[in-house]
Amino acid sequence: FLVSDAGTLKRIDYSLIKPSSDFVKLASSSNVNAASIDFNGYFSSDYSVYKVFVVDLEFGNNAADILALRFATGSYSVNTANYSNATIMAYTDYNGTVGTGSNTGGNYNADKMRLGRTTSGTGSSNTHSQYEITIYAPSTTGFKSVFCNFTNYEANTYNIYMPGFTGGYWENTAAVTGFRLLTSGGENIIASNIALYGIKK
Repeated sequence: FLVSDAGTLKRIDYSLIKPSSDFVKLASSSNVNAASIDFNGYFSSDYSVYKVFVVDLEFGNNAADILALRFATGSYSVNTANYSNATIMAYTDYNGTVGTGSNTGGNYNADKMRLGRTTSGTGSSNTHSQYEITIYAPSTTGFKSVFCNFTNYEANTYNIYMPGFTGGYWENTAAVTGFRLLTSGGENIIASNIALYGIKK
């Protein structure tokens, strides 16, 4: 690669000046319609924080359901106990009324981490949800695995727009090797895209 130094052309290795990204896409799936989505083998010592983006989410059978998460350990053993989380939500309806959502609450020592709630109902094509999930240092041992989630959705059935935040942890100090996205009520996950990114240390 040639650069000019005070009018003199010099050759340097492009690898020394090319842009780099600390935000790396590790996996992605489009046009999802499945009971669960597994991400296994992507956690490593290269990254300390991971982001999961769920785009245009709705649930099977036009139903109201809750997106949930379970961590896996070892060679991908999905754990089904000791999850705790708290959720706070607010809403604005089409009449201009604002308030806190009825889904504000939490779970302790549950079988999965609930990431909020969406209500599809009639006209689900207009009621997609958007999720941004953060998982912190899952490969670290000796500390409980922690996550947080921010979601936005619009529910035609109740004529509301509702953002929400969920934080939680898994009551275990083992290294996490992967995770599963599923639903609380058993409906399929339907999304235009689900992607996992790693943030370098």
